[in-house]
Amino acid sequence: MVKRGARYTPQEAKARIYEVARRLALDVVDLGIALDKYPINSHEVERRMWVVSGEAGFLNRLCHVVWKYEAFQRGIREETT
Repeated sequence: MVKRGARYTPQEAKARIYEVARRLALDVVDLGIALDKYPINSHEVERRMWVVSGEAGFLNRLCHVVWKYEAFQRGIREETT
């Protein structure tokens, strides 16, 4: 079965982590403002919650690419020493 979505190299993932984390922080602030303005069961709050959830998942995926690569490299170094 083919996995959906873009695949990133560890270098590409590292380069994008800062941008995605910054965007996630801005979206969380936007969600907080929306919670002050609108009722919790409104479309505006739900939409922003989905955005935050998606950004967090994307950031998680990028971090896992980097972590798996670094763990792999660490394993290679330990085997050769």
